[in-house]
Amino acid sequence: MPGPEVWTLAAAVLAVVALLGAAVLARRLTRLGRELADLRASTPPAVAAPPAVPAPDPVVEQLHVVTSLPERRPEAPPVPVDDLPVDDPVVLTTDDGRTIVLPTHAEVRDATLGRPLVRSAVVGHGIWHALRPESRDRIRGIVRREFRRRKRVRLAAGRRAARTAPVDLPTSQAWLGSATPRDRGPE
Repeated sequence: MPGPEVWTLAAAVLAVVALLGAAVLARRLTRLGRELADLRASTPPAVAAPPAVPAPDPVVEQLHVVTSLPERRPEAPPVPVDDLPVDDPVVLTTDDGRTIVLPTHAEVRDATLGRPLVRSAVVGHGIWHALRPESRDRIRGIVRREFRRRKRVRLAAGRRAARTAPVDLPTSQAWLGSATPRDRGPE
């Protein structure tokens, strides 16, 4: 990771580039302003002012009443889905000459289930569900209980190991009462 000196140098270089860019833009803006003033001064007044457009008449709402329906063309009978081949694409031609290629079942499956967008939508939904307050509290409780359980197991294992470990105390510390007479040895 770069140190603070590198970041400071990068920030200084970026500030210099931004200042140079602002200076170039300011210079171009003043030049364009001068060119616009020269252009306004050179155009004759007749061309400069557009002709006045008369105000439009107030719009009166017109109601359109439907008196007849357009003619319906007879539709082609629908193709049953079971009759379509599974592996070959089906090409249909409409009455007006358009060609429609129906995708195969494998193409539909791949397009709906195998795309990264769908996977990311599923992951996003799972994260959204996990970050809800109810789920956060539930997960926090589960983690807390698991930590406490592991701590109890660890402490119990430590106590068990301490009970089973042999204790060799010198006779000078026997008076502390931690050693039994049998552990003290010959006196």
